[in-house]
Amino acid sequence: MPIYNPPLDDIRFVLNEVLKAGALAREIPDYAEADWDTVGGMLEAVSEFARDVAFPLNQSGDKEQCTYNPADKSVKTPKGFDEAYQQYAALGLIGMSADPAYGGMGMPQYLNVAASEMLTAANFSLSSYPGLTGGAYKALHKFASDDLKDIYLPKMLSGEWSGTMCLTEPQAGSDLGLIRTKAVPQNDGSHAITGSKIFITCGEHDLTRNICHLVLARLPDAPEGVKGISLFVVPKFLPDANGEPGARNPAFCTGIEHKMGINASSTCSMSFEGAKGWLVGEPHKGMKAMFMMMNDARLKVGMQGLGLSEIAWQNAATYASERVQGKALKDFNNPDAKSVAIINHASVRRHLMDMKAQIDGFRALAYDVAIRLDLAAKHPEPTVRRDAEEYAGLMTPILKSCLSDLSCTVAQRGIQLHGGMGFINETGVNQYYRDSIIATIYEGTNDIQAMDFTFRKVLDFNDHMNRLGLFMAPLTEQVEAAKSNPATAEAAKVMEEGIKIFQNTCTAFMQLGMAGKLDEIHAQADHFLNMTGRLAVGSMWLKMVDAANEGLAALPENDGKAAFYRNKLALSDHYFTHIMRPDMKRMELLVAAGAAFLGNISREQQVPGPELGIAKSESKPDNRGHGPFFTF
Repeated sequence: MPIYNPPLDDIRFVLNEVLKAGALAREIPDYAEADWDTVGGMLEAVSEFARDVAFPLNQSGDKEQCTYNPADKSVKTPKGFDEAYQQYAALGLIGMSADPAYGGMGMPQYLNVAASEMLTAANFSLSSYPGLTGGAYKALHKFASDDLKDIYLPKMLSGEWSGTMCLTEPQAGSDLGLIRTKAVPQNDGSHAITGSKIFITCGEHDLTRNICHLVLARLPDAPEGVKGISLFVVPKFLPDANGEPGARNPAFCTGIEHKMGINASSTCSMSFEGAKGWLVGEPHKGMKAMFMMMNDARLKVGMQGLGLSEIAWQNAATYASERVQGKALKDFNNPDAKSVAIINHASVRRHLMDMKAQIDGFRALAYDVAIRLDLAAKHPEPTVRRDAEEYAGLMTPILKSCLSDLSCTVAQRGIQLHGGMGFINETGVNQYYRDSIIATIYEGTNDIQAMDFTFRKVLDFNDHMNRLGLFMAPLTEQVEAAKSNPATAEAAKVMEEGIKIFQNTCTAFMQLGMAGKLDEIHAQADHFLNMTGRLAVGSMWLKMVDAANEGLAALPENDGKAAFYRNKLALSDHYFTHIMRPDMKRMELLVAAGAAFLGNISREQQVPGPELGIAKSESKPDNRGHGPFFTF
């Protein structure tokens, strides 16, 4: 049977000792009550819910799945999900970081990030139901009229109503400019919404009394492309005079997808048949609001990757400690030697160290970005808000892409370490791999994250130096300081090498861009994103080394926590020596080789054809859409 123990010690270490998150309570008046004692209590509450309520439903939910009833177009969630969701809502966790004016707790956003990690690790499917409500809340809170906010936000934050994102259509996945859903103005100020949407996470379910769909559609006078898209809130039930669910709105689920993973999360096709909807924000400006939801969702997807990586690692490490198989190499020729647990085999230890060093490093980076978002939202100084927002924007595609990729790698290696027991369903660990794949695809495939990072965030000829400087300037200062510290001097050398590779790559990409050779850049964008991620995580490990040494120095002799800090130091050494240094050099070679390849070969020669024995398919492609903007 699988296990999950929320990594509270690791989370506390990062937030309190490394990132000094408690300082927000002193710097930002709105977070005055978010002292470390309060934050710690909330982390405990989330961890208990994740471990004791959500996790026991993970395997059973995956097996039972959601079921669709075509008679009334309803969806039933697996046994126990309703009670678990109601308990989660009763704890106030849906509105933990939301505006108190609408029933939220007003706590920092970094608490939401920690909650997302633990809840996703415990039960990815269950976490999807309240997860999208948070993004819908943010869009409505920022762009909706006061009347709409008064109607919808309190119910959403209490958990009585939930929210969705309705973007993708059969012909419009990555290219939302192709959407066809129509919105026709009505005399009462509403709009009649007509169209079909697909891949809608939690578009229909039985956990809440109402579901509030945020729908992209076109007004009759809309210009072509994304500049003609507006956003509407379309409830399942129309709110009555008392703000309670009233008449049924013709917004129906027409079926659910049968998927590789997240089987207990309802992935719906939706039909809007003249359903009443209300404009959110300005006409033809829907993408602005939707991008707010999208950025929030992409960070949450990163946390899904982190949570799945953590639980896959925990189960792999536990199994490796218990599974006895093979003699230690030093005793290979000793006929009397006994077999040992496989964690004693060097390759197994390396795999586990690879996993953990990246999990811990990316956790620190993710929580750091969450704190930047808190600064961007609430800090009294405008320049601090601006810089924090720019830095968070730069790091968001890295977190989404790198962490979702990491979850696939860790889950696959976890299965490998379980051997045959990992391949069968009984142990439950193959579910983490099946669930992890979707995180690399939705809210923007990882290739599209690389495009966004490279072309929009870095190679933006208008302001790329400022945005990149927010990352590189403090990083360079940090590495210079680390060189003079014996505890970090070797790591600083690795970071210096990495910075040089990164700077050379930036220069080469800029030169290619100015020469109009965008394909050469595009083909290597994923390596460039991963290269930046390695540097960013290296920065976090330098900070964690300092914090671990401070923690060791403050401990009394023979304190049991010393092993925790020493483990962090060992993981840091492993990251810089066995992960960062070889990966940076490998990616440097890949970028150079890839650019040279594309520069010396025609497009026709790059595409495999009949001469390689690849037959042309006679079947029609499935045109239901995929890409950066659809959501499950």
